[in-house]
Amino acid sequence: MSKYTESDVSILIPVFKPGPYFKNCIKSALATSSEEIIVSINDFKNYPIYDFDHILDNKRISVIRQQKQLGLWGNHLFLLRESTKPWIKFLHGDDLIKNGFLKELIEYADDKISVIGVVVLYQDLKSGLIQKTFELKDPVRWTSDDYMKRVCITGNELGCPSSTLYRRDSLDFTEEAWANNMNSDYVANIIAASRGDVMLIPPGGIISGNHSGRDSFNQGFESFLIRHINDAKYLNKYPNIKVNKVGIIYGYVEGIGVVRSLIGMLRRGKKVRISNIFKSFKMVLSYLPKVIINKEYLILSYKAFCWKFSSTKYGNRENRDVTILKM
Repeated sequence: MSKYTESDVSILIPVFKPGPYFKNCIKSALATSSEEIIVSINDFKNYPIYDFDHILDNKRISVIRQQKQLGLWGNHLFLLRESTKPWIKFLHGDDLIKNGFLKELIEYADDKISVIGVVVLYQDLKSGLIQKTFELKDPVRWTSDDYMKRVCITGNELGCPSSTLYRRDSLDFTEEAWANNMNSDYVANIIAASRGDVMLIPPGGIISGNHSGRDSFNQGFESFLIRHINDAKYLNKYPNIKVNKVGIIYGYVEGIGVVRSLIGMLRRGKKVRISNIFKSFKMVLSYLPKVIINKEYLILSYKAFCWKFSSTKYGNRENRDVTILKM
């Protein structure tokens, strides 16, 4: 039994222009026994939202209405700095945590674990259809060293902040780590994994709402490319050798992935900016020399290509059993 309980968890809810499902998110947070629930409404000055005041009028909830635009990850960082509990559970405004699941989740926590990921169930908010990204029947735990090799291959299988439980002191509290021009959720997962054991548990406890307004659906190719470039740069300069290794392989493999995407766009007759082609090749060439002189990096890169692009070595990417990859 864990020494931690739900009262040791801060539930942090970053919001920007909350939609009709926001009330379900709040209700699910209130159904837990967390003693610290903080909501930060981003850019409230320009997008004043009053429709949910009756839901937020609860002594268990602290509400901060930001008077400026913090950005997606800037809002996460603000909440993180406001938190006081030893464990952090982010919950996005269109997501929810099922009744009783936080109690189950915190049972896995101990002082050696830095991050616990949950296989998320994605629900289409229009049709109600629920899907998952991959299969996992039983909880899996890795040491930090083992997982830092694994993540070079699998990428961000821990998912977005709604799907993770972080040990607070495993996260980076700097603005650079939560820059809005990066995939800062992936970066946070890498940094946390470098500081302790990692767990991944089966789906069922977190429901993530899929809708056309999600950031990942609206960022555009230019932002997608810039974020990947900046992810790799940041991880490469981070003062941790394990993190640097992930950054090198990520930069090389994702760079090739971006080049493949551009080629596919050209084949479909879509317009492609010359500058994006240049940036993509530059990304690959920046990390290629570091990969080809290191046998471990070459092997991990090959496995990453197979995991990301091939359906023969590890099976179809849809509903893939994550335990097929042995470390």
